[in-house]
Amino acid sequence: MDGVLKSVPNPELAGPGRRRWKWWWLPMIGLAVVAAAGLAYYLISAKIMGRSGTIAAADMVYADPMWAMHVGMQGMSGMMAGSNPTQAGSPATGTPLADMDVRFFDFGSLSGSQEVSHSFILANRGDAPLMVTHAYATCGCTSAMISAAVIPPGKAGLVTVYFSPMMSAGGSEAIRRGIILETNDPLQPEIEIWVQAALEQ
Repeated sequence: MDGVLKSVPNPELAGPGRRRWKWWWLPMIGLAVVAAAGLAYYLISAKIMGRSGTIAAADMVYADPMWAMHVGMQGMSGMMAGSNPTQAGSPATGTPLADMDVRFFDFGSLSGSQEVSHSFILANRGDAPLMVTHAYATCGCTSAMISAAVIPPGKAGLVTVYFSPMMSAGGSEAIRRGIILETNDPLQPEIEIWVQAALEQ
């Protein structure tokens, strides 16, 4: 029997349960672990910070809107800048947290007859209603419509700024005008939004 050759199973032909380790599997597994850890970190951070990165249309609030105007124009159409909104029901607990990632927009070059607008998103990342208690413009050429004076937690409002060069005081080529929002956010009692334009001569 010593002369009989015994067959040795080829590891390359082994069944699924006996696959041979491939050296290139190690970096692939490492990349998968890093990707999974990064995704988990992002999701946990987003939950802790209350930030989703984007605002869905369903999260936008359009109720109890208010206008921001220059002090000298607050009587126009009976609309006042700031309405001192109140939240119905029992006093809210928690803290509002105003979040406006973009607070500046450049309209570029405009003729004196152009009227332009741009919308900014004001989100509430806190756990209590965010109230815009007062709002005003720095010039009569600028106004803004705030879609909601009270923004619930996790929701957002739209601040649409309107600019009319024809009504702008001064003869400089480049002008910058602002909208000031006063809120009940203890960390950001005032939020400034600025727009800019270069007037064509």
